[in-house]
Amino acid sequence: MLPRSKPLLFFFLAAAVVGLVVGLGVAWLTVGIGPWGGAPTQEETEKRFRQSAGFDPRETFPSRETNAAAREVESLADELHFDPETFAGADTEAATFAVAGEAVRSYLLGLRVPEPSVGPLPAEAEAYLDHHAARLEKLEATLRGTPAPRWSLELEHPGRDTTPNL
Repeated sequence: MLPRSKPLLFFFLAAAVVGLVVGLGVAWLTVGIGPWGGAPTQEETEKRFRQSAGFDPRETFPSRETNAAAREVESLADELHFDPETFAGADTEAATFAVAGEAVRSYLLGLRVPEPSVGPLPAEAEAYLDHHAARLEKLEATLRGTPAPRWSLELEHPGRDTTPNL
């Protein structure tokens, strides 16, 4: 309901104009119109990162493809069935050696401590290593005789590169 007197009407109109100007000003700053607002562009963000980190990640870690050595290592590692969780309950040779693979893993993890208190290699682990001796020797020869395995890397598209959990 508007007041009937002119001074009060003028006051209400002036308050409405001030409210409109303040509201538009806040929106102007929030949306990014003008020198203060808006989210930084990707280029600005990358420039600030390079300045604060002291390096350009795209120059330090250029895009690359998976090399032949990495593909060979993946292939040999797949043949070893060394991940018991992947094959748990499977009706394959892998299921047979899943328990042994876990025994090997536990044994190797025990050797990582400064003063290992590990006993002799468990019989299951020894059987596993004997069974896979040729594959393990081929894996060793690949790692020693070829350039280092390098998996694909694309910083521009995170998630596309898949480095296996060997």
